[in-house]
Amino acid sequence: MRRFVVVAALVTALTGFGVTSALADSFVVQHDRFSLEMSYVDTSTCSFPIAVSSSVNIDDALFFDANGNLVRVLETVNQAVFKYSAHGSTLTARGSGGIDIRFNPDGSVNAATFGINLLLTIPKYGAVFLDTGKAEYLFDPHIHVLFHAGPASYDVAAFCAALA
Repeated sequence: MRRFVVVAALVTALTGFGVTSALADSFVVQHDRFSLEMSYVDTSTCSFPIAVSSSVNIDDALFFDANGNLVRVLETVNQAVFKYSAHGSTLTARGSGGIDIRFNPDGSVNAATFGINLLLTIPKYGAVFLDTGKAEYLFDPHIHVLFHAGPASYDVAAFCAALA
């Protein structure tokens, strides 16, 4: 479910991506590499607020058609680190993976995750968050799950107890 939320947020953000450059009569690929750091307070997962911070390295390939329209985003996320803190305790998750987003002529968007690998463990307990595999979604504007493979397990009760 968390993978679904992340994909939905990314597709929503990219749908508003505007392209204003004039391009030649050929298919153009623009590569970009950057790091991103974010932080926010999560008030919905546990009965108390959790400070969340993340840092990721991202490699993007943006595909433009001959008219300069963005038609595809191929994004690979590596060395992702998520820290969850509350009541003096901090849990760290690490992950990697990617997403292939394709903007269809009818206005719908296909999004496929690949190589997802997210793991958060608690000492003497084991894996609390484990998300691996692949998923495919269609946004038309409703969100449809087309395919999901690989284990995805989120032990929210153990997560909250470890931060309580």
